[in-house]
Amino acid sequence: MMRFLAAAGLLAGSAVGQAPTFQDLMDPGVFPEPQRDMIVEEAVIEQDMLRIITTGAQFTFDIAQGTAVLEQRIEHPRPLVELHVEGEFETAPELTHTGPGLAFARFATPRFDLRANGDSLFMIHAHERLEIAIKRRIDVDWAASYETNHVLFDELGGFALYCSDQHLNDAFDRFSPTTAVYTLPADAVLWVGACPPKPYPWERSIADHVVWHWSRQTGYPADEDLNAWADVGTIVLLQSEMMLWKDWNMAFDPRLGAAEFARVRETIHGNGMRFIVYTSPAYFFKGTPFEPYAMNTFEGFTGWPPCRGVGDNIDLFMAEIEKVMTQYKPDGLYFDGQYFESPAALYALARRTRDLLGEDGILEWHSTAALGHGLCFCPHADAYVDFILRGEGRDGKYEDFDYLRYFVSCYNTSNSIGVLCNNGPRPTSDLIERLLKTNTRLHTIASWLDDPVLMTMFRTHYRARLNAALRPTVEAAAAERQAQVARRAAELAAEANALTAPPVWRSALLVEAFAKMPEWSAEVSPKNGKPFAIDHGALTVRAKAHT
Repeated sequence: MMRFLAAAGLLAGSAVGQAPTFQDLMDPGVFPEPQRDMIVEEAVIEQDMLRIITTGAQFTFDIAQGTAVLEQRIEHPRPLVELHVEGEFETAPELTHTGPGLAFARFATPRFDLRANGDSLFMIHAHERLEIAIKRRIDVDWAASYETNHVLFDELGGFALYCSDQHLNDAFDRFSPTTAVYTLPADAVLWVGACPPKPYPWERSIADHVVWHWSRQTGYPADEDLNAWADVGTIVLLQSEMMLWKDWNMAFDPRLGAAEFARVRETIHGNGMRFIVYTSPAYFFKGTPFEPYAMNTFEGFTGWPPCRGVGDNIDLFMAEIEKVMTQYKPDGLYFDGQYFESPAALYALARRTRDLLGEDGILEWHSTAALGHGLCFCPHADAYVDFILRGEGRDGKYEDFDYLRYFVSCYNTSNSIGVLCNNGPRPTSDLIERLLKTNTRLHTIASWLDDPVLMTMFRTHYRARLNAALRPTVEAAAAERQAQVARRAAELAAEANALTAPPVWRSALLVEAFAKMPEWSAEVSPKNGKPFAIDHGALTVRAKAHT
């Protein structure tokens, strides 16, 4: 096991601890080893240049100029973004740690530390006021923000920005050559990440098929059903939170007992399948102020409790899922909601869970609300996750190609396997066509097997097309769209400028000189008395604002 944040005293003697912070994650003793084959390949200082090469990026820092260039390495090598660090660099930095998991450099003037992880996340910790200008080197096709955190992509990849100071004025502008300017106070941390951090798992995305079970009646499907699922899937997702565990908000103890859990496990494994089970850091209330919201029955059900995306329960939650993995031995875990309020907590959760599960354990995140409540997310946390499930209750967005392409699919962003969470309306052939164009996958919901017409369509339009021909088809379509990105970006920039610029007056649509009140109908609230008057040939209106 790695050294984790609990070892740094984050519990502080209380039931709920402190959420992981950006500053905590700078410590070279935290997550020192690589995971998921994302490594630091090289870290050297040569002739006033600091060069760090990871699986997904090359970071070259010109020490004399205080300028760094972050380049993409996977599939489409190219510069992504420049960093301009204010100050006089009088000496070369000290490279204190180098290894496959991380590189660490300490700068004396100006005073800051730089940590680079194997997942192409570069972390800058200011020890004095430090201004860093971020200048994009790509045309941005899609972007999303949450406070001072931003992701910017085109079809080939992109970059991400995260800041410990969530209320800083970073002057973010996706259309400007200078994307953002972070004036970091002492002790603030800025992350800059290259995307994608790892190659896309094409073979696995075609071979792995998840059968998704949820029920208000039982979380323990009969052997007859489990046996039938072997014909359509390789992995079973047992997602019936309340019917799977006795007190799902407080502990993960099998609702029907360990023997019944073992029966399900043995039947699934006997069919050559693997399975993952529901847990949730966001709905795990033990030791938190949300304990009164805990529920364990559908009797009198009026709605789900609120979720908590802070991350201060991480040690309690990790202890509980370690118990699940040790005692009940599923093949992996499904997280229903993560720490959507904090990139640092989200990242720590991903890496701690990956360490618990090992390289081969299955991890799925349902993160329709990924980072904040909009469309921002953290690709460098998602990269440690096998399946990312998004889009629950967002049926109106399924027609939005960019929503599917950039938020759901994960293709060339984190390069996890992106899955549409369509547990509402059943899929249509048109929806499936859009999903495959965006390189998005679907789970098979267990209840669909009772609909032969649906399953015939599903096999014909979806499963039959998951083959070796899919990759060149997806890549060719992405290349065609990429050829239009510069034009699209220019059009969006012009539209944004038009909306924010002062009005440019042209010829008036109506020119009238008023010698007397015109005989027009007066559509105005009678509470205004006499709102209209003539003043030097002009019609004046004085009325209450609500009219």
